Amino acid sequence: MDDFLRFLRHSAKILFCACVLWLSSVSAQAQTLTLNASQSGELAVGASDSWSFIAQEGQILSFTMTSDTLDSVIAIQDLNGNTLISNDDYHYPESRDALIEAFSAPYTGSYILLVSGFGESSGAYDLLMLSGYSQIVAQDSFDTNSGWQTVDVGSESLPELEIATGTLMLSQEGINQRALAVGVRPTSPVYAFQARFMRVSGGQGWRVGLLFQYEDALNYYAVLLNHNGAWRMLRVQAGEETILRDWGTHPAIRPSATEFTLGVLVNGTGYDIFYNEQFIGTQVDAALSDGQVGFVINTVDAIGSTVTARIDDMIITAPMSLNGENLFPDTLVALNNTYTARELERRLIIPTGGVMALHIPESFAQQVSAGVSRFPLARESQFANFVLGATVSWQASSADLNGCGLIVRAADNLDYVLGYVDSMGGYGLSVRRDDTFTENIFNDNLAVIRQAYQLLLIAVDDVVLFYLDGTFVGAVDSEISSGGIAEAVVNFEATNTECRYTNLWVWTWD
Repeated sequence: MDDFLRFLRHSAKILFCACVLWLSSVSAQAQTLTLNASQSGELAVGASDSWSFIAQEGQILSFTMTSDTLDSVIAIQDLNGNTLISNDDYHYPESRDALIEAFSAPYTGSYILLVSGFGESSGAYDLLMLSGYSQIVAQDSFDTNSGWQTVDVGSESLPELEIATGTLMLSQEGINQRALAVGVRPTSPVYAFQARFMRVSGGQGWRVGLLFQYEDALNYYAVLLNHNGAWRMLRVQAGEETILRDWGTHPAIRPSATEFTLGVLVNGTGYDIFYNEQFIGTQVDAALSDGQVGFVINTVDAIGSTVTARIDDMIITAPMSLNGENLFPDTLVALNNTYTARELERRLIIPTGGVMALHIPESFAQQVSAGVSRFPLARESQFANFVLGATVSWQASSADLNGCGLIVRAADNLDYVLGYVDSMGGYGLSVRRDDTFTENIFNDNLAVIRQAYQLLLIAVDDVVLFYLDGTFVGAVDSEISSGGIAEAVVNFEATNTECRYTNLWVWTWD
């Protein structure tokens, strides 16, 4: 809870920085960011730099800005100038560096990363854009043999492994024969593993891919791509192979392409798969939980089959950890329901493996009397760990103080947690017990009174978190482990208020 309160105290500063960045960089000439390579610049007081990059839909990227003298601030914007996410002082007051961890690109195309120094700070800075998370666990350009080795899986002929001139070459021959090469064990249970297949060849066809959670030759996961442009994921456990996802295509995969990048994000029991940086699918399986990473090739079921894969630019990244705790995100992109659920998983707020339990495209709640009026949803359902999101709007006037909200962990009319926004730029998170609001987080610093607001309540064990338009508001303790959900009309005085809810959804997990 101390981390939550610290981020809340600095939320106003973050919003202010994002606005200053946009206004000061309209005419700036954008430089080009290079993936997985450090770049540098220098800023005078009040200046900012623009860096452009291209991302694929669903691609995970992390950005770190470090400096000895700058109070670093970074923000990602789309080409319309809309700020998607920003950060300042991710570890204040110990550090004034900026970090955006696990940004999931909402669309394929160009983005702008704006960098500046807060206040009167100035000086040189270093900027790093990484695939996956912000901490490099391992990186190999295969200039030397750094411990990679093949695995005996009982193939009729031994595989060949060669590391030279900046590539790892793995070859196998025979009918439906498999070859594995391993060499690195990630130090974090959550990590992103990626490598570039520079050239793949096979006389009758080929299957190549990534190996992960490898314990031994009888226990591992693999994701494979074939020459027809289809991919599959399998598990080998106690020597028995199980197809978790059979051969399927994706629009991003180019059939017969022999040069491409493959990646996997390992997060608990969830596995996100990437082709040429674009997210192509996910799988949940809890059988194996630890092990090395590596590469796999498989010949096809044909006489004279051979497969050779040349691989380069292997990188493994893991999330930032502060004092043994995951870095808490003070801002989210939080677009549609599926995107938001995936973002919350990748940013380690919720576990993987959830399902959509409720979706209501549009609904209304109306009340004329003063007070908090509840309008229950899914009356027969009790929710424990879940995310509740919705976009809310209403006809607000300067003469009336009213608002709209969402209610979670409702035991009855007197016990619940309420997240809301009002017509005067105020917003809050409150816990009601009997006739009293026992915990209250309130702010009235919304810079712009909007037509619509995005509300997001996250109930995890005994804590409820509240995000408003992607910015963290605060967290409160909840004594109720599960309860109902509801829409809420909040009238500070008697007035006719009609709240409109669009895209209301609930995401749950065990």
